Amino acid sequence: MTQGSLKLGTLAGIDIRVHYTWFFAFVLIAWSLALGYFPTANAGLGAGTYWVLGVVSALLLFGSVLVHELGHSLVAGARGIRVDSITLFIFGGVSNITKEASTARDEFLIAVVGPVTSLVLAGLFWAIGHVLPAGTALSAGRNLLATYTARRLGVIEKRLWRKLRRNTCSTRCA
Repeated sequence: MTQGSLKLGTLAGIDIRVHYTWFFAFVLIAWSLALGYFPTANAGLGAGTYWVLGVVSALLLFGSVLVHELGHSLVAGARGIRVDSITLFIFGGVSNITKEASTARDEFLIAVVGPVTSLVLAGLFWAIGHVLPAGTALSAGRNLLATYTARRLGVIEKRLWRKLRRNTCSTRCA
């Protein structure tokens, strides 16, 4: 699976790679969330906000897949089985483990830790979603975007004021 993949870095001695098919999945997931799910679930936000939410959600999804695969890989490493790389691709991820486990117990531990890791992540995300008041994360993102936009408009206004030497027109124009 390393053919056609790009190395992103190394984590715990394991190469982290992205196969070219991952980009298709990433774009399709971000696109479907930005144009389908988020506008329906949170009407009234700007298109840019939906795209940011779609991209962040797609990254979180694949980050979860990476953590799942790291679970397999780290347990394999702890059992004396070397892992060369983890590759994310269109259907998820795969750990390139160099050899088979020598005991049924090792095989079981390596296999079970991935789903257990995913359940822990699901519980963590559920807890975050229930601890934060509804819409807090979305409101925080919207406020950051509004603050950035207001600051940009303030900079534009000051430049126009300096050029036009009049504050009233520069405020309206900005």
